[in-house]
Amino acid sequence: GVAGLDEKIGGWQAGIATIVAARPGMGKSSMGIATADAVSRGGDGVHLFSIEDTSEAYADRNIARSSGVSAESIRNVDVSREDLRAVTIAVSDLHRRQGWLIDQRSGVTADEIVRSVRRHARANKTKVVIVDYVQLVKRPKGASGHEALTEIITTLADAAKQDGMAYVVMSQLNREVENRTDKRPVLSDLRESGSLEERAKCVVALYRGSVYTAEPDKGANKMCHIPWQQRIELLVLKNSNGRVGRVDARWDGPTTRIS
Repeated sequence: GVAGLDEKIGGWQAGIATIVAARPGMGKSSMGIATADAVSRGGDGVHLFSIEDTSEAYADRNIARSSGVSAESIRNVDVSREDLRAVTIAVSDLHRRQGWLIDQRSGVTADEIVRSVRRHARANKTKVVIVDYVQLVKRPKGASGHEALTEIITTLADAAKQDGMAYVVMSQLNREVENRTDKRPVLSDLRESGSLEERAKCVVALYRGSVYTAEPDKGANKMCHIPWQQRIELLVLKNSNGRVGRVDARWDGPTTRIS
């Protein structure tokens, strides 16, 4: 759903697990919505595990994304007549589309995720599975944090390969990123998170510099036409099937839309 990223990595690839990593508030869930929206518009099914948020929250965000009306206005039912018309059209469009399955259970294990995907795959025409996010997946009994994440990502990566689906797994980055002068995530930031770095064939990190500074920092692309406050950097840190590098995209705060 983001043209520059699609061009860089060829879309989320079937048969592999891709990690989308970022600090809180950078746009992981928004990337999940962008993915789900693009997949369903293309006629395929997406199975989204919203372990942190409710399905209603995802619905509000997607309506905001499609209508251009802020998610806050939709939640508070604070809309003009023109806004209401746009929201109605967006809701109608969502109702017409099939193949968008949201599972909002908390405490779900990796094995339960895989079983649920397989159970609904045929009816839902599932091609993409989104897990938001991996640190909230229930840990196997007796496993430490490091061991648990290793087992979880191994289970999801194996399922992606066996079932020929694209697994897009969101991951939280720890606070160490914010102790650096340049706060852009790097691949080594995943090394303390089990085997996420090793098992994932593709890693995309999200970075919005405006969260930290009002003016472009030294690492910003000075040639980019997107205003700094609306810019989100999609950093392809690992890509076993193609190129790595940075993609500058547009972030719309009120609708949390990435484009």
